[in-house]
Amino acid sequence: MKRLLIGCGVGLVMFVLVGGFYNTSLAEERVVHFYQVNALTGQERSIVSPVAGTTRDAVDETVTVDGTEFTFVDTAGIRRKGKTHEMAEKLSVVMARRNIRMAHVVLLMLDATEGPVGLDATIAGIRARLGTPSVLIHNAVGGAFGGFLDIEPKLLEYNADTPTACLEASVAQWHWLQAVHPDADQFNSIHEKLIAAWQRLRITSGAQRLHFTAVGASEEDWGNLEYLRDTAVQAGWPTFALAVERIGFNGTGFVDEFNVPIEALFKLYPWEWLVNEQFGSALGQALAAARLQIFEPPWKMLLSNKALLVVLWELYPDHPNLLPAYADAQRLGSRYVRKPKLAREGANVLWVDGDVVESTEGDYGTEGSIYQALAPLPRFGDDYALVGSWLVDGEPAGIGLREDNSRITRNTSRFVPHYFTD
Repeated sequence: MKRLLIGCGVGLVMFVLVGGFYNTSLAEERVVHFYQVNALTGQERSIVSPVAGTTRDAVDETVTVDGTEFTFVDTAGIRRKGKTHEMAEKLSVVMARRNIRMAHVVLLMLDATEGPVGLDATIAGIRARLGTPSVLIHNAVGGAFGGFLDIEPKLLEYNADTPTACLEASVAQWHWLQAVHPDADQFNSIHEKLIAAWQRLRITSGAQRLHFTAVGASEEDWGNLEYLRDTAVQAGWPTFALAVERIGFNGTGFVDEFNVPIEALFKLYPWEWLVNEQFGSALGQALAAARLQIFEPPWKMLLSNKALLVVLWELYPDHPNLLPAYADAQRLGSRYVRKPKLAREGANVLWVDGDVVESTEGDYGTEGSIYQALAPLPRFGDDYALVGSWLVDGEPAGIGLREDNSRITRNTSRFVPHYFTD
Protein backbone atom coordinates (compact mmCIF):
# COMPACT_ATOMS: atom_id res chain seq x y z
CA MET A 1 0.00 0.00 0.00
CA LYS A 2 1.25 3.46 -0.82
CA ARG A 3 1.14 5.84 2.11
CA LEU A 4 0.87 9.49 1.08
CA LEU A 5 1.24 12.39 3.44
CA ILE A 6 -0.55 15.65 2.79
CA GLY A 7 0.89 18.44 4.96
CA CYS A 8 -0.06 22.09 5.18
CA GLY A 9 2.59 24.70 5.91
CA VAL A 10 0.69 27.65 7.35
CA GLY A 11 -2.80 26.82 8.51
CA LEU A 12 -5.29 24.24 7.30
CA VAL A 13 -5.23 22.08 4.19
CA MET A 14 -8.33 23.41 2.48
CA PHE A 15 -8.02 21.16 -0.53
CA VAL A 16 -6.10 17.91 -0.18
CA LEU A 17 -4.63 17.15 -3.59
CA VAL A 18 -2.28 14.68 -5.25
CA GLY A 19 -1.01 14.57 -8.82
CA GLY A 20 1.84 13.63 -11.09
CA PHE A 21 3.64 11.23 -8.75
CA TYR A 22 5.30 8.02 -9.79
CA ASN A 23 3.84 4.78 -8.48
CA THR A 24 6.86 2.49 -8.32
CA SER A 25 4.84 -0.59 -7.36
CA LEU A 26 2.99 -0.40 -10.68
CA ALA A 27 6.10 0.68 -12.65
CA GLU A 28 4.08 3.24 -14.59
CA GLU A 29 3.13 6.88 -14.16
CA ARG A 30 -0.25 7.50 -12.57
CA VAL A 31 -1.86 10.88 -12.25
CA VAL A 32 -4.65 11.27 -9.72
CA HIS A 33 -6.70 14.34 -10.66
CA PHE A 34 -7.07 17.15 -8.16
CA TYR A 35 -10.01 16.69 -5.83
CA GLN A 36 -10.82 17.43 -2.23
CA VAL A 37 -10.06 14.46 -0.05
CA ASN A 38 -13.68 14.48 1.12
CA ALA A 39 -14.81 14.17 -2.47
CA LEU A 40 -12.29 11.40 -3.12
CA THR A 41 -13.38 9.35 -0.14
CA GLY A 42 -17.07 10.21 -0.28
CA GLN A 43 -16.96 11.03 3.44
CA GLU A 44 -16.64 14.18 5.54
CA ARG A 45 -13.29 13.14 6.94
CA SER A 46 -11.31 16.40 6.77
CA ILE A 47 -12.53 19.51 8.54
CA VAL A 48 -12.49 22.57 6.31
CA SER A 49 -11.97 25.85 8.09
CA PRO A 50 -9.99 29.05 7.46
CA VAL A 51 -8.85 29.10 11.09
CA ALA A 52 -5.20 28.14 11.48
CA GLY A 53 -4.61 25.34 13.99
CA THR A 54 -7.95 23.60 13.46
CA THR A 55 -6.24 20.30 12.68
CA ARG A 56 -4.52 18.78 15.72
CA ASP A 57 -4.75 15.01 15.13
CA ALA A 58 -3.72 13.42 11.83
CA VAL A 59 -6.72 12.22 9.82
CA ASP A 60 -6.16 9.39 7.37
CA GLU A 61 -8.37 7.79 4.74
CA THR A 62 -7.73 5.13 2.11
CA VAL A 63 -8.73 5.57 -1.53
CA THR A 64 -8.57 2.89 -4.23
CA VAL A 65 -7.57 4.08 -7.71
CA ASP A 66 -7.46 1.49 -10.52
CA GLY A 67 -7.05 -1.31 -8.03
CA THR A 68 -4.25 0.38 -6.06
CA GLU A 69 -4.82 1.59 -2.50
CA PHE A 70 -3.57 5.00 -1.38
CA THR A 71 -3.61 6.23 2.19
CA PHE A 72 -3.96 10.01 2.59
CA VAL A 73 -2.90 11.59 5.87
CA ASP A 74 -4.05 15.13 6.65
CA THR A 75 -1.64 16.44 9.29
CA ALA A 76 -1.58 19.39 11.62
CA GLY A 77 0.22 22.50 10.45
CA ILE A 78 3.86 22.84 11.51
CA ARG A 79 5.22 25.99 13.08
CA ARG A 80 8.69 26.80 14.37
CA LYS A 81 9.49 25.57 17.87
CA GLY A 82 9.67 29.12 19.21
CA LYS A 83 6.12 29.78 17.98
CA THR A 84 4.66 26.59 19.49
CA HIS A 85 3.49 27.06 23.08
CA GLU A 86 0.49 24.81 23.83
CA MET A 87 1.29 21.20 24.72
CA ALA A 88 -1.43 19.91 22.38
CA GLU A 89 0.10 21.78 19.46
CA LYS A 90 3.60 20.57 20.35
CA LEU A 91 2.37 16.97 20.31
CA SER A 92 0.57 17.51 16.98
CA VAL A 93 3.81 18.82 15.44
CA VAL A 94 5.69 15.76 16.74
CA MET A 95 3.08 13.51 15.13
CA ALA A 96 3.20 15.49 11.89
CA ARG A 97 6.98 15.02 11.73
CA ARG A 98 6.51 11.30 12.42
CA ASN A 99 4.06 11.02 9.52
CA ILE A 100 6.50 12.80 7.24
CA ARG A 101 9.12 10.21 8.16
CA MET A 102 6.72 7.32 7.50
CA ALA A 103 5.30 8.64 4.23
CA HIS A 104 6.26 7.38 0.80
CA VAL A 105 5.52 10.79 -0.70
CA VAL A 106 5.02 14.20 0.95
CA LEU A 107 2.68 16.64 -0.76
CA LEU A 108 3.76 20.07 0.42
CA MET A 109 0.78 22.45 0.20
CA LEU A 110 1.43 26.15 -0.50
CA ASP A 111 -1.05 29.03 -0.46
CA ALA A 112 -1.54 30.01 -4.11
CA THR A 113 -2.79 33.46 -3.12
CA GLU A 114 0.34 34.28 -1.06
CA GLY A 115 3.08 32.27 -2.69
CA PRO A 116 5.93 30.52 -0.84
CA VAL A 117 6.93 32.05 2.50
CA GLY A 118 9.76 31.42 4.93
CA LEU A 119 7.90 28.75 6.87
CA ASP A 120 7.32 26.75 3.70
CA ALA A 121 11.09 26.57 3.28
CA THR A 122 11.40 25.40 6.89
CA ILE A 123 8.96 22.54 6.33
CA ALA A 124 10.64 21.63 3.05
CA GLY A 125 13.91 21.47 5.00
CA ILE A 126 12.36 19.04 7.50
CA ARG A 127 11.28 16.85 4.59
CA ALA A 128 14.74 17.04 3.03
CA ARG A 129 16.50 16.07 6.27
CA LEU A 130 14.19 13.08 6.66
CA GLY A 131 14.81 12.06 3.06
CA THR A 132 11.16 11.70 2.03
CA PRO A 133 10.33 12.32 -1.67
CA SER A 134 7.96 15.23 -2.18
CA VAL A 135 5.61 16.94 -4.62
CA LEU A 136 5.01 20.70 -4.46
CA ILE A 137 1.36 21.73 -4.93
CA HIS A 138 -0.72 24.90 -4.57
CA ASN A 139 -4.19 25.17 -3.05
CA ALA A 140 -7.11 26.55 -5.05
CA VAL A 141 -9.37 29.28 -3.72
CA GLY A 142 -13.11 28.80 -4.24
CA GLY A 143 -12.89 25.19 -5.32
CA ALA A 144 -11.29 25.77 -8.74
CA PHE A 145 -9.82 22.37 -9.51
CA GLY A 146 -8.26 23.22 -12.90
CA GLY A 147 -5.85 25.86 -14.10
CA PHE A 148 -4.54 27.07 -10.75
CA LEU A 149 -1.50 24.78 -10.51
CA ASP A 150 1.21 26.79 -12.26
CA ILE A 151 4.64 25.29 -11.61
CA GLU A 152 6.06 25.36 -15.13
CA PRO A 153 9.20 27.49 -15.41
CA LYS A 154 8.90 30.80 -17.25
CA LEU A 155 11.66 32.33 -19.34
CA LEU A 156 12.24 35.86 -18.04
CA GLU A 157 15.23 36.57 -20.28
CA TYR A 158 18.29 34.96 -21.82
CA ASN A 159 21.86 36.18 -21.36
CA ALA A 160 23.72 34.49 -24.19
CA ASP A 161 26.84 36.64 -24.32
CA THR A 162 28.33 37.60 -20.94
CA PRO A 163 28.42 34.67 -18.48
CA THR A 164 28.83 36.41 -15.13
CA ALA A 165 28.25 34.64 -11.78
CA CYS A 166 29.68 31.46 -13.30
CA LEU A 167 32.29 31.22 -10.54
CA GLU A 168 29.58 31.17 -7.86
CA ALA A 169 27.34 28.78 -9.78
CA SER A 170 30.14 26.37 -10.64
CA VAL A 171 32.86 26.20 -7.99
CA ALA A 172 31.66 28.21 -4.99
CA GLN A 173 28.35 26.45 -4.43
CA TRP A 174 29.94 23.05 -5.08
CA HIS A 175 32.51 23.63 -2.33
CA TRP A 176 29.65 24.82 -0.08
CA LEU A 177 27.83 21.54 -0.79
CA GLN A 178 30.89 19.47 0.12
CA ALA A 179 31.39 21.40 3.37
CA VAL A 180 27.76 21.67 4.53
CA HIS A 181 25.84 18.79 2.90
CA PRO A 182 28.44 16.22 1.80
CA ASP A 183 25.82 13.44 1.48
CA ALA A 184 23.51 15.52 -0.73
CA ASP A 185 23.70 16.32 -4.43
CA GLN A 186 23.49 19.39 -6.62
CA PHE A 187 22.44 20.16 -10.19
CA ASN A 188 25.88 21.37 -11.17
CA SER A 189 28.15 20.01 -13.88
CA ILE A 190 29.22 23.47 -15.10
CA HIS A 191 32.92 22.96 -14.41
CA GLU A 192 33.17 19.60 -16.15
CA LYS A 193 31.14 20.77 -19.16
CA LEU A 194 33.26 23.91 -19.55
CA ILE A 195 36.45 21.85 -19.70
CA ALA A 196 34.87 19.47 -22.20
CA ALA A 197 33.68 22.40 -24.34
CA TRP A 198 37.16 23.96 -24.39
CA GLN A 199 38.63 20.61 -25.36
CA ARG A 200 36.25 20.36 -28.30
CA LEU A 201 36.96 23.94 -29.41
CA ARG A 202 40.71 23.37 -29.19
CA ILE A 203 40.34 20.62 -31.76
CA THR A 204 37.79 22.23 -34.07
CA SER A 205 39.16 25.80 -34.05
CA GLY A 206 42.69 24.95 -35.20
CA ALA A 207 44.01 27.85 -33.10
CA GLN A 208 47.30 27.44 -31.24
CA ARG A 209 46.51 29.82 -28.36
CA LEU A 210 43.51 31.46 -26.71
CA HIS A 211 43.31 35.05 -25.47
CA PHE A 212 40.91 36.19 -22.74
CA THR A 213 39.75 39.78 -22.35
CA ALA A 214 37.46 41.99 -20.26
CA VAL A 215 37.29 45.60 -19.12
CA GLY A 216 40.49 46.22 -17.19
CA ALA A 217 38.87 48.05 -14.28
CA SER A 218 36.11 45.50 -13.57
CA GLU A 219 37.16 43.25 -10.70
CA GLU A 220 33.96 41.20 -10.97
CA ASP A 221 34.48 40.54 -14.66
CA TRP A 222 38.09 39.52 -14.10
CA GLY A 223 37.08 37.10 -11.37
CA ASN A 224 34.78 35.34 -13.82
CA LEU A 225 37.30 35.65 -16.65
CA GLU A 226 40.16 34.08 -14.71
CA TYR A 227 37.93 31.19 -13.70
CA LEU A 228 36.92 30.57 -17.33
CA ARG A 229 40.57 30.86 -18.33
CA ASP A 230 41.49 28.23 -15.75
CA THR A 231 38.97 25.79 -17.23
CA ALA A 232 40.55 26.39 -20.66
CA VAL A 233 44.02 25.70 -19.22
CA GLN A 234 42.70 22.42 -17.77
CA ALA A 235 41.47 21.60 -21.27
CA GLY A 236 45.00 22.01 -22.63
CA TRP A 237 44.88 25.52 -24.12
CA PRO A 238 47.87 27.88 -23.93
CA THR A 239 46.16 31.09 -22.70
CA PHE A 240 46.88 34.80 -22.40
CA ALA A 241 44.82 37.50 -20.67
CA LEU A 242 44.69 41.23 -21.33
CA ALA A 243 42.34 44.17 -20.87
CA VAL A 244 40.13 44.83 -23.86
CA GLU A 245 41.49 48.36 -24.15
CA ARG A 246 44.99 46.92 -24.73
CA ILE A 247 44.03 44.91 -27.83
CA GLY A 248 45.74 46.35 -30.93
CA PHE A 249 45.27 46.26 -34.69
CA ASN A 250 48.34 46.11 -36.96
CA GLY A 251 46.58 46.75 -40.25
CA THR A 252 45.86 43.14 -41.10
CA GLY A 253 44.91 41.48 -37.82
CA PHE A 254 44.48 41.91 -34.08
CA VAL A 255 47.38 41.53 -31.66
CA ASP A 256 47.94 41.65 -27.93
CA GLU A 257 50.18 44.14 -26.10
CA PHE A 258 53.26 42.03 -26.95
CA ASN A 259 52.36 42.01 -30.65
CA VAL A 260 51.36 38.35 -30.48
CA PRO A 261 48.61 37.63 -33.06
CA ILE A 262 45.20 36.91 -31.53
CA GLU A 263 43.89 33.75 -33.23
CA ALA A 264 41.05 32.94 -30.84
CA LEU A 265 39.50 35.30 -28.31
CA PHE A 266 37.11 34.80 -25.43
CA LYS A 267 35.63 38.14 -24.44
CA LEU A 268 33.62 39.01 -21.35
CA TYR A 269 32.51 42.13 -23.18
CA PRO A 270 29.15 42.66 -24.89
CA TRP A 271 29.09 42.30 -28.65
CA GLU A 272 27.14 45.52 -29.13
CA TRP A 273 30.00 47.37 -27.41
CA LEU A 274 32.68 45.56 -29.36
CA VAL A 275 31.30 46.34 -32.82
CA ASN A 276 31.06 50.03 -31.92
CA GLU A 277 34.75 50.29 -30.97
CA GLN A 278 37.22 52.13 -33.21
CA PHE A 279 38.19 48.98 -35.11
CA GLY A 280 34.71 47.47 -35.23
CA SER A 281 34.66 47.30 -39.02
CA ALA A 282 38.08 45.62 -39.09
CA LEU A 283 36.70 43.09 -36.63
CA GLY A 284 34.08 42.00 -39.13
CA GLN A 285 36.68 41.72 -41.87
CA ALA A 286 38.95 39.59 -39.68
CA LEU A 287 36.10 37.25 -38.83
CA ALA A 288 35.03 36.98 -42.46
CA ALA A 289 38.60 36.18 -43.54
CA ALA A 290 38.92 33.55 -40.78
CA ARG A 291 41.90 35.41 -39.28
CA LEU A 292 40.13 35.57 -35.93
CA GLN A 293 37.67 33.43 -33.97
CA ILE A 294 35.68 34.90 -31.09
CA PHE A 295 33.82 33.09 -28.32
CA GLU A 296 30.94 33.78 -27.97
CA PRO A 297 30.24 34.14 -31.73
CA PRO A 298 28.64 37.27 -33.27
CA TRP A 299 25.20 35.70 -33.68
CA LYS A 300 24.85 35.72 -29.89
CA MET A 301 24.01 39.42 -30.32
CA LEU A 302 20.57 38.33 -31.49
CA LEU A 303 19.94 36.06 -28.51
CA SER A 304 21.17 38.62 -25.97
CA ASN A 305 18.75 41.28 -27.24
CA LYS A 306 15.51 41.21 -25.24
CA ALA A 307 13.59 41.88 -28.45
CA LEU A 308 14.05 38.10 -28.78
CA LEU A 309 11.32 37.70 -26.14
CA VAL A 310 8.85 39.54 -28.38
CA VAL A 311 9.79 37.41 -31.39
CA LEU A 312 9.49 34.18 -29.39
CA TRP A 313 5.98 35.12 -28.22
CA GLU A 314 4.96 35.94 -31.81
CA LEU A 315 6.29 32.59 -33.04
CA TYR A 316 5.02 30.50 -30.12
CA PRO A 317 1.99 32.26 -28.56
CA ASP A 318 0.69 30.67 -25.35
CA HIS A 319 3.78 28.49 -24.99
CA PRO A 320 3.77 27.29 -21.35
CA ASN A 321 7.37 28.38 -20.74
CA LEU A 322 7.04 31.86 -22.27
CA LEU A 323 5.49 35.09 -21.05
CA PRO A 324 3.57 37.49 -23.29
CA ALA A 325 6.01 40.14 -24.56
CA TYR A 326 5.38 43.10 -26.82
CA ALA A 327 6.96 46.26 -28.17
CA ASP A 328 4.51 48.35 -26.09
CA ALA A 329 2.55 47.95 -22.86
CA GLN A 330 -0.94 48.47 -24.29
CA ARG A 331 -1.97 44.80 -24.38
CA LEU A 332 -0.63 44.16 -20.87
CA GLY A 333 -2.71 46.79 -19.09
CA SER A 334 -1.40 47.84 -15.68
CA ARG A 335 0.68 44.72 -14.98
CA TYR A 336 3.98 44.48 -16.82
CA VAL A 337 7.76 44.71 -16.66
CA ARG A 338 9.59 47.15 -18.92
CA LYS A 339 13.11 46.01 -19.88
CA PRO A 340 15.64 47.83 -22.07
CA LYS A 341 16.60 45.64 -25.02
CA LEU A 342 20.31 45.54 -24.17
CA ALA A 343 20.23 45.91 -20.38
CA ARG A 344 22.05 43.49 -18.12
CA GLU A 345 21.83 42.52 -14.43
CA GLY A 346 18.45 44.15 -13.85
CA ALA A 347 19.51 47.67 -14.85
CA ASN A 348 16.84 50.24 -15.83
CA VAL A 349 13.96 47.81 -15.24
CA LEU A 350 10.47 49.10 -14.41
CA TRP A 351 8.15 46.68 -12.56
CA VAL A 352 4.48 47.72 -12.55
CA ASP A 353 1.56 45.99 -10.83
CA GLY A 354 -1.24 48.53 -10.67
CA ASP A 355 -0.26 51.01 -7.97
CA VAL A 356 2.84 49.00 -6.97
CA VAL A 357 5.88 50.22 -8.86
CA GLU A 358 9.57 49.32 -8.51
CA SER A 359 12.46 50.44 -10.68
CA THR A 360 16.23 50.29 -10.97
CA GLU A 361 18.78 52.72 -12.34
CA GLY A 362 21.51 52.22 -14.91
CA ASP A 363 22.97 53.29 -18.23
CA TYR A 364 20.54 51.56 -20.59
CA GLY A 365 17.25 52.49 -22.24
CA THR A 366 18.13 54.71 -25.21
CA GLU A 367 18.10 51.61 -27.43
CA GLY A 368 14.39 51.05 -26.71
CA SER A 369 12.54 48.63 -24.45
CA ILE A 370 10.24 45.64 -24.53
CA TYR A 371 7.25 45.00 -22.26
CA GLN A 372 6.73 41.61 -20.65
CA ALA A 373 3.82 40.23 -18.65
CA LEU A 374 4.34 39.94 -14.91
CA ALA A 375 5.47 36.64 -13.47
CA PRO A 376 5.77 37.33 -9.73
CA LEU A 377 8.78 35.61 -8.21
CA PRO A 378 8.20 33.20 -5.31
CA ARG A 379 8.81 34.85 -1.96
CA PHE A 380 10.49 33.23 1.03
CA GLY A 381 10.25 35.48 4.07
CA ASP A 382 11.39 38.90 2.86
CA ASP A 383 13.25 37.65 -0.22
CA TYR A 384 12.20 37.02 -3.80
CA ALA A 385 13.96 34.07 -5.43
CA LEU A 386 15.01 33.50 -9.04
CA VAL A 387 16.51 30.41 -10.69
CA GLY A 388 19.20 30.94 -13.29
CA SER A 389 19.66 27.93 -15.57
CA TRP A 390 23.08 27.41 -17.15
CA LEU A 391 23.75 26.02 -20.62
CA VAL A 392 27.26 24.98 -21.63
CA ASP A 393 27.92 23.96 -25.22
CA GLY A 394 24.17 23.74 -25.80
CA GLU A 395 23.52 21.38 -22.86
CA PRO A 396 21.88 22.03 -19.45
CA ALA A 397 24.71 22.27 -16.94
CA GLY A 398 23.35 23.56 -13.62
CA ILE A 399 21.39 26.20 -11.80
CA GLY A 400 22.16 29.16 -9.58
CA LEU A 401 19.71 30.86 -7.23
CA ARG A 402 19.56 34.59 -6.62
CA GLU A 403 17.60 36.29 -3.83
CA ASP A 404 16.72 39.92 -3.20
CA ASN A 405 14.23 41.88 -1.12
CA SER A 406 13.39 43.68 -4.35
CA ARG A 407 11.11 42.19 -7.00
CA ILE A 408 13.85 42.99 -9.52
CA THR A 409 16.93 40.74 -9.54
CA ARG A 410 20.03 42.94 -9.80
CA ASN A 411 23.80 42.60 -9.90
CA THR A 412 23.83 43.01 -6.10
CA SER A 413 21.28 40.22 -5.50
CA ARG A 414 22.58 37.49 -3.22
CA PHE A 415 23.71 34.19 -4.68
CA VAL A 416 22.26 31.22 -2.76
CA PRO A 417 23.67 27.67 -3.14
CA HIS A 418 21.29 24.74 -3.48
CA TYR A 419 21.22 21.01 -2.79
CA PHE A 420 18.82 18.12 -3.12
CA THR A 421 18.46 14.61 -1.71
CA ASP A 422 16.78 11.43 -2.91
